[in-house]
Parts: sequence; structure tokens; C-alpha cells
Amino acid sequence: FTLGVGHYSETDVREAARALTGWRVDRTHATAAPLARHHDDGSKTVLGVTGELDDRSLVDLLTARPESAAFVAARLWSRHGSAALPPDTLRRLVAAYGPGRDVTALLRAMFLEPAFRADRSSLVASPVEYVAGVFRALNVAVPRDGRAGRALLGTLDALGQVPFRPPSVGGWPGGLAWLPTAATRERLTFAAAMARTADLDVVAGSKDRPGAAAYLLGVDAWTDRTLAALRDAAADPVRLVTLALVSPEY
Repeated sequence: FTLGVGHYSETDVREAARALTGWRVDRTHATAAPLARHHDDGSKTVLGVTGELDDRSLVDLLTARPESAAFVAARLWSRHGSAALPPDTLRRLVAAYGPGRDVTALLRAMFLEPAFRADRSSLVASPVEYVAGVFRALNVAVPRDGRAGRALLGTLDALGQVPFRPPSVGGWPGGLAWLPTAATRERLTFAAAMARTADLDVVAGSKDRPGAAAYLLGVDAWTDRTLAALRDAAADPVRLVTLALVSPEY
């Protein structure tokens, strides 16, 4: 998770684990602290570097590797740019990140890349991003507990992403993996429920209801195909917003 797959061996993983020994979690107070007597202070060898590595020196070793800069840049791009990262763009992002590991400079360089401002239709929001985005766009309070809270967790579970419950240590998949046929009905059900709950006066009072829905949801523009569907539903603001929430553009 620092260098990317293929840039370390199983031995490196085991030796790095020794450097991280000694940490204990206090679940009652939600804190963690190292206990020296439980730390393996012997010599370890990680990526060809040998020494009495601990957590800090291990992190310094890993993040100083050139593979780490490329991995971090590519990871950010895959989440916010597009599925494909041009080699020239990667080189510019790594250069901006620099030896000082300047995340602000890296983000600035990413946002200013011409490729970043190009078509990003290959990006697919994860279920958590999608659900949180709908609550925020429609200005609906997120339920914390009770029946509504359980229903929200049920929606995320059906869509395949409950926070803090990844399927493996590798985390969740991404991209088109979030758009299986099984999730379509769940997204539609959720979107309809949210549209019925929200205050849609800004849409209902507009002469251009599809345009108002785009503004409400932060969508730059609808494709002709989506716009045709939204115009057919324009007489019913709830149906219109429901369709907008399950559109490819959103």
C-alpha cells in the first residue's frame, strides 16, 4: 500500500511486520500506543536495507523509494482523474510530488493537467461516494441510528461497500466493478427514496427542470440520450430527480 504490487517480496512484508511490532490498541478509549517491551528490536532487512528498523524508520524507507511516488500519484489519478494515466502525465505528477513528498503540489499539478480536464466518463463513484454525494446534493440529513440508519447500512451492503468492512486487506474494487446488474435496482430504489424525501422546489419551480436537476446535482451537462429521458419525466420532479440520480452522468 506504499509501493504498489510487484515492488516488494513476501520476505519484505515479513521483515516490515517485525518493524511494526509492539503496538497495542486500547479499544475502550480508541487509542493506540507502542509498548517497547513487545517491540522486536533486532536487525531487519527490507528492500535490501538492513538495520534496527521501527515504525518511523520503516515509513521513511518506504516513502523515499521512487516506486512510492509513482504509486501515490497513480492512485490519486485513478480515483479522481480517469482509468488511464498517460506516462507523460505520471512523470509530471511525480516531479511535482518531489523528494519532499508535497501532496499539495501533487494535487495542484493533477488538477492543472489537460488530461484531468478531459472526458472522465470512465470514473465510477464507489457506493459510499455515491450515497454520501446524494445526501449532500439533496441536503438531506444522514440518519445516525434507528430504522433509517439500518436501512442506509442495508443499502450500502447491497451495493457492496460498508465502511470499515472491506472484502480483504486489499480493500474494495473500483471502476466498472461497482456497476453490476444486481446493484441497478438497489440504486434506483435508493434514488427514488431520496427524491421523495428531498425538497425539490428548486426543480419544480424551474422552466428548465432537467437543467435545474443538473445544477442541483453538480452535473455539467446531460447527454442527448439522458436529456430525452429527463424531459419525458419533467412533469414529475420526483421521477425526474430519481432518473437523474441513476444517470451515467451522475
